[in-house]
Amino acid sequence: MLRLIQRLKGDLETLIRKEESLKKEINESRSDGDENLEKARGNIAELEEALKRAKQDLAGQIREHQELMNLKLALDIEIATYHKLLEGEEQRMSHLMRNGDVHQPEEEPDPEPSIIPATITNIPETTVSYPAVYPASKKRLLIKVEVQEGKVVSEISHYTEE
Repeated sequence: MLRLIQRLKGDLETLIRKEESLKKEINESRSDGDENLEKARGNIAELEEALKRAKQDLAGQIREHQELMNLKLALDIEIATYHKLLEGEEQRMSHLMRNGDVHQPEEEPDPEPSIIPATITNIPETTVSYPAVYPASKKRLLIKVEVQEGKVVSEISHYTEE
C-alpha cells in the first residue's frame, strides 16, 4: 500500500510538472501569437498607407496624362488647321500656275491665327473647312509652350506675315 502511495505521489508530481510545463507553453504561444498579431496589424496599416499613397500617385499621373493628351489634341488641331491652310495655298498656287497667272492677287485681310489653350479638357469632334484660295504671302506661326513638372506654365504664339 505504501509503495502504491509512493508510486501515485511520484505520478502526481510528474503530472503536476507536466501541467505546469504545458501551461507555460500555452502562455508563451499566446504571447507569441499576440506579438505576431500586433506585427501583422502594423504591417496591414503600413500596406494600407502605401496603397493610399500609390492611389494618390496614380491619380496624379492620370491627371498629368490627361493634361498631356489635351495638349496633344490641341496641337493636333493646330496641325490640322495649318495643314488645311497649306493645302488651300497649294491648290491656289496650282490653279495660278495652270492658268498662267503668276502675279499676286490684291491683298485681303488674313484670318487671325487660331490659338487653342493647352488647358482644354474636352474638345468635341469638329470638321474644319477652309476656302481653297488665300492670298499669296508667307505666313509663319511660332508657338512656344513652357512645361514644368508636366504642367503648362506659359504658352506664347507669334504670327507673322511677309
